[in-house]
Amino acid sequence: MELHPYLQQSSWVAAHRALGISVTAYSPLGNSNPDYRHSSPPSSSSSRFPSTLLRSFFSSKKEESALPPPLLQNNILKEIAERRNFTVAQVALSWNIGRGVSVIPKSSHERWIKENYESLECELGALDLVQLEEVGARYLTRFSNPSEKWGVELFGGLDDA
Repeated sequence: MELHPYLQQSSWVAAHRALGISVTAYSPLGNSNPDYRHSSPPSSSSSRFPSTLLRSFFSSKKEESALPPPLLQNNILKEIAERRNFTVAQVALSWNIGRGVSVIPKSSHERWIKENYESLECELGALDLVQLEEVGARYLTRFSNPSEKWGVELFGGLDDA
């Protein structure tokens, strides 16, 4: 399932848990797939993920200004990461792991694979969890939604609809 702080799907995760079904987050850091990038030139920064995520899978009713910042550049997640002395990626991974969701962040870079592994040591407190819940409510976003391209409505009735 696409699960990250912008798309928490808490009731969906709870329903699976109640049925004894394990849940895996395939996009736990928000989608950074090159297919989701704008056509503008890539950023020259050494950021883990560029800030130029393609917005084409968003509803056409959403204004560009209404779109959330890239997950790893979210100020609230940055604040939590700084408070915990971890990276934003580690906070996002720890949040999902803490609610019983396995995570499979994609990386081919040794540095980030190690960073992802170290997220197991990030312990989030009550304030962190409240702030992350607020992030989900404020920036509710699904990055991977081929509904329009496929000509069918997908994900209707879920807590992100």
